[in-house]
Amino acid sequence: MAIMACNTARRENTLKSIANVIDLVEVYFKDVKSHFEMDLENDDLLKVAAIISFLNNVHLKDNENIEIICNIANVQKEYFIDLISKLHSMEIIDIYEDELVKVSDQILSVYLFYLTIFKRKLISYDVFISNYYP
Repeated sequence: MAIMACNTARRENTLKSIANVIDLVEVYFKDVKSHFEMDLENDDLLKVAAIISFLNNVHLKDNENIEIICNIANVQKEYFIDLISKLHSMEIIDIYEDELVKVSDQILSVYLFYLTIFKRKLISYDVFISNYYP
């Protein structure tokens, strides 16, 4: 986060650019957002990315958890796998040995979660708590 703040302050040439953490993240990922703008309009893609971000990683062979994820995202399992492939091709997530899925960058993970849950309000945070911390 400190490196992100330094880079942003230097690029924007003002310390005001780092006064608000949310604005800092928005500015830092402005390029990512513009590069993937069309893809990031796909609500299902964002929901799956946010869920992976929340969980930190997902085992694709854990059928019980995949079912919970699909219910939260309101997608079918086959479509979920397609979305995982799409996120991987966008280099947003990494897939290890066709089993483990993880967002490729921790700060990107936080941004995708923020964008999906707080800014676009595609999933209520309560849904995560009720499903994973009953």
